Amino acid sequence: MRTAKTYDFIIVLKQANALRVINWASKLLLFTALLALVYQASINIARNEPIQQQSLYFLFSFIIIAWWAYCFLQEQRGAASFYRFALMIAAWGWYIHPHTHLLSLLYLAAAAVEKPLKIHPEYAFDSEMIILNSFPQKQYDWNEINNIVLKDGLLTIDLKNNKLIQKEVNDEVLPSDEHDFNEFCRQRLSIKN
Repeated sequence: MRTAKTYDFIIVLKQANALRVINWASKLLLFTALLALVYQASINIARNEPIQQQSLYFLFSFIIIAWWAYCFLQEQRGAASFYRFALMIAAWGWYIHPHTHLLSLLYLAAAAVEKPLKIHPEYAFDSEMIILNSFPQKQYDWNEINNIVLKDGLLTIDLKNNKLIQKEVNDEVLPSDEHDFNEFCRQRLSIKN
């Protein structure tokens, strides 16, 4: 049985405009799929194609619109919205659409990565390493780090490879917590260096 690891400190970072960009891209993909599905349904109606196929295009379109409306209501309430279900339905729509099987793979990939891309990135610190929980996940050993400072809502990590990481913290940090975190990092760096 796998147990969850406990970290000494977890610093949640601001996401900036990432959520807005991901939502915008998802909506653009869904709008494109809706246009294609409705267009193909109208072509099938004009050609007197079997009613089952016409119905399937309209059913997929209806489900996409309904899920989009649900996500809109979620956003209005301030809750997280995920378009991945509608993206999967759109992938099925592209799959049954003639000559667009590769697009269905693109939509499946978008559905698969939408939720991991929307998680709030956070740095987790323990005595062994530092992990950036984001997509993709990164980890740093204390030996790779020159200095770490949390001050005035800004986390600064100075790596030995001359890379400087500066990220804004999501929530306000109390001065006592800031001091404890900086002291923990100072002790870890003095042991490892």
